[in-house]
Amino acid sequence: HTHTHSLFCSLLSGMQFVAVCDVKQGSLQRFLKTCHRLYADYVLKDPFYNVDMLIRCDKFSKNVQAAVDTLNS
Repeated sequence: HTHTHSLFCSLLSGMQFVAVCDVKQGSLQRFLKTCHRLYADYVLKDPFYNVDMLIRCDKFSKNVQAAVDTLNS
């Protein structure tokens, strides 16, 4: 934590997600759990995805963006 930002990190699904937010935002643990669920649902179930590849999955990206938009509304 700083006076203006907080850093949250989560490693539930073998993939590490990091989020930086304004201290007024509060905890992002629920958001990070959502990211892990979306990663498991859309990325890991893709038969062409290997763990060492960049994540290039439109459904994952769109749903993560929707989760960010929900936080910001």
